[in-house]
Amino acid sequence: MTQQQDSDMAVPCEDGVVEQYLKHVTEVGDRRAITATEDICSTSGVKLLAAGYQVNSSLLDKLLRHKLLKPIDHSCVVENAIDSAYLVSRARELLNEQKEFAALIEQETTGDFLHACFGHMQLPTAIRNKLTVLAEQAPRLIDHSLWCTMGSIFLGQKLDMNMVEERHLASAALLHDIGQLHIDHRILDPKERLDEALRRQVQTHPVIGGSIIDALDVYDKAVSRAVLEHHERADGSGYPGGLRGDQMSLAGRILSFIEFSLGIRQSAGARHLAIVIRTYAHQFDPVITRVFWEHFNVAEPLEKYPFDTRDIPALYARLSDILEGWEAVQEHASAQAWTLAERDFRAIRRAFSSVGLAPDLIEDLEASEPDSEAHLEACSVLREGLRQAREATDILSRAAQDDPDMRKDTVVLEWLENTTQALNAR
Repeated sequence: MTQQQDSDMAVPCEDGVVEQYLKHVTEVGDRRAITATEDICSTSGVKLLAAGYQVNSSLLDKLLRHKLLKPIDHSCVVENAIDSAYLVSRARELLNEQKEFAALIEQETTGDFLHACFGHMQLPTAIRNKLTVLAEQAPRLIDHSLWCTMGSIFLGQKLDMNMVEERHLASAALLHDIGQLHIDHRILDPKERLDEALRRQVQTHPVIGGSIIDALDVYDKAVSRAVLEHHERADGSGYPGGLRGDQMSLAGRILSFIEFSLGIRQSAGARHLAIVIRTYAHQFDPVITRVFWEHFNVAEPLEKYPFDTRDIPALYARLSDILEGWEAVQEHASAQAWTLAERDFRAIRRAFSSVGLAPDLIEDLEASEPDSEAHLEACSVLREGLRQAREATDILSRAAQDDPDMRKDTVVLEWLENTTQALNAR
């Protein structure tokens, strides 16, 4: 997939994108005042709400029956909407909860770090509205965005970004997940188990977010580009464009690394993160990972490791079946798009080799006491391999819907369907 193909990526239809966000906005309007700043009209000229009236759930059905002349954020204002002062205040609260990172910032940065992150942020009303809706509907995501901003600016300073580049990076980091407000609302629920369809929607949010930012005509193109790239990987295994490191901006490479690292750190702990970054290092800019190792402490007691290492044999068998299944059908893969599978599964094989994962080692680990360093390393590599295999098959499944050449490769397509179902079943 190339940069050009980014814009061709299948995203939820425009009506669906608008509908999901309208649901969020009107729900928030039931809890805090959202006032129309001008008449809200349809493209056909129908006045749906007069200026000065409140936007809330009682208006939703009417809004959904019409195509809006302007995005709703351009025609209203949320009471006490998020501003730079809120961002600095909340970021300071988060740092107070993470004393280690706060100490790192104090030791390794100069000047007012939080001002560097948020003090120069461009926040037009439409973005303030959207950030407020995000904070109301998904508090964990706004906090995640604040952490991404702080982590990205820390790395940006260590990599000698200039002030303008830092400001673009800060904006991209803060706004990178706003596209999630425009896809299925279940995605914002951390307890929701994502099925194949929902994961495919998740993979559209960088495109949606980048488009929203571009449409505002406020931010430099570097901001939307970094948002678009924040799930790309240096080896080309990311999405939506399958870009390699040399095709990504520096801001995109930094944000990709920080977003990935924070997601794993928050869900599975520092030790798991350290193993994954070490064994899948080829997916990230080596200069960025070097700075990470120099400055971030990933030591963590064994008892904090979140996974049961007794699952290693089952995880190994499951992932080996997937890799062997691909090797059995890849000679029938004539369509160009199948190169994604070859690239991603080769990367997983490389991670296997880096830690010596093979049947003999699995037998030794099964026979020994669990929770040694070797157990943790094997378990983390296998779990990350399964996650990446699931992501790859989701991308391939989506591509196969629109690629007639892929659909001609019936043997490979059958493997893909069976593998996707198996990965989603557990």
